[in-house]
Amino acid sequence: MKYTKLAALGLAAALAFAGCSSGNNESPSDNAGGGTPLAGNPGANKAVRQAVAQLIDRDAITQNAYDGIKTPAYSIVPKGFEGEKDSFKDKYGDPNEDAAAKILSDAGIATPVNLTLGYPPEHYGAEAVDEANELAKQLEDSGLFKVNIKSAAWEEYQSLYKEQAYDLYLLGWYPDFLDADNYLSPFIVDGGFFKNGYSSEEVNKLIDEELAETDTATRDGIIGQLQDIVAEDVPLVPSWNGKNTAVARTDVKGVEETLDANYIFRLWEVDKDGKSWTLGTTDTITMIDPAGAYDIGSWNLQYSVFEQLMRQPGADKPAVGDAAESCEYTDSKTIKCILRKGNKFSNGHDLTSSDVKFSFERNLLINEPDGASILLASIADNPGEEGQKLSEGAIETPDDTTVIFHLNKEDTTFLSVLATGPASIVDEEVYAKDKLMTNDADNIGSGSLTIKAFTKGQQGSFAKNDKYSGNRPAQSEQVLVQYFTDASPLRQAIESGEIDVAWRTLSPTDLTSLESVEGVKVYNGEGSEFRYWVFQCAE
Repeated sequence: MKYTKLAALGLAAALAFAGCSSGNNESPSDNAGGGTPLAGNPGANKAVRQAVAQLIDRDAITQNAYDGIKTPAYSIVPKGFEGEKDSFKDKYGDPNEDAAAKILSDAGIATPVNLTLGYPPEHYGAEAVDEANELAKQLEDSGLFKVNIKSAAWEEYQSLYKEQAYDLYLLGWYPDFLDADNYLSPFIVDGGFFKNGYSSEEVNKLIDEELAETDTATRDGIIGQLQDIVAEDVPLVPSWNGKNTAVARTDVKGVEETLDANYIFRLWEVDKDGKSWTLGTTDTITMIDPAGAYDIGSWNLQYSVFEQLMRQPGADKPAVGDAAESCEYTDSKTIKCILRKGNKFSNGHDLTSSDVKFSFERNLLINEPDGASILLASIADNPGEEGQKLSEGAIETPDDTTVIFHLNKEDTTFLSVLATGPASIVDEEVYAKDKLMTNDADNIGSGSLTIKAFTKGQQGSFAKNDKYSGNRPAQSEQVLVQYFTDASPLRQAIESGEIDVAWRTLSPTDLTSLESVEGVKVYNGEGSEFRYWVFQCAE
């Protein structure tokens, strides 16, 4: 998720990148037999990118590198999202060496083409090494490419790929919100957050159109066009989508129902016959305060302790009310929300439209570098910059239960943003307007659970919120969350019964071994994790 902050900031600042456009960029052939050796960056040539797309065997990657627990991806928009289509499958079909050779031959390119392939060996787990080796093997076995594999630690890697050290490099993505645009705007508008040099006027125009379109069928058609263009131009190659996987003791109920594309483990839905139960996870918590966090671990905690105006039940399902009974577009720049009557914070204070406005205004004003206020750019002045603040007139509160958002641009994704962590509602009588609440302070929300105790990196204790009146009440009186530094002790803890549920992030080997352990069950739900290979296509 962290990438979207850079992506949205890049869009807001209207950055432009030179280089790899949607045109062919083909080298002229002066050798009808063997073609012309490429000079400069091979990724700047569309034929090279298309040849790689024609060769990649996703089934082999998911099986050989991930023991079959990933799903091959044939689009940059995952399965289950509105408008998704398998554009890469439609264009390239199955891996085909002859078809790839013809693409290069028709462009007059001599083979083998030299490619430098980069990946971070630790950031995405040990399996990333296997994926890099598998892809390199597929390309070299075709005889069309000669691959030089390089790796670097994550911090260095991020600098290197932006400095064009790699022709093709591995990245991953979790969605900020469940809308197809979250896999489009950050990736393909003027080089995306990774600044790979891709640029297409047609893409930019269609992105603006889909963000302004309120008719679902029409918008889905535009999203389909964008996926087709990506398959044609290949600024990146989709590899796989992950599943949302958890392992639970067999006496725990409700685990399977919480595994969907949101990657929210809904603590309030899980039950162990009314008894206290423990979740184990390798996710870390950076900040409980909704204005200070931009990571899955922190957001997952916030969804239990705070309410948002809306809740997203799935990628293929419309957002539903949370603190709001409803939120609806009156036009592509205006959203009207009606709050649930009688809603209270866990301290007994009423939750009103004033608290909602305060929460958004506060998040933007604090502008925490590790926070996600950039997702609120559609109601902000100077988004992502010093002096960021809520735009004048952006939120109207005509009464205690009505909130009207006036967006500064057409944005049909903002309804989904209202279901994310930075849209969490805090009590304006408890939280300071201009500074974060510390993790050891009394973080008050209106969600299903309240925080009884929290020690960062070790354990959190949560209790049922008896003031909660919404449609997602907690099923257990108490929930414990235990934090692990890596997957190995997490696997041992679920196997021994020390914890009741293990969620994020067990390795493929751990999951395979746990399938045969008595007393536990492995659940695989719909996921939206995306892994992909980016071409550096600047000239």
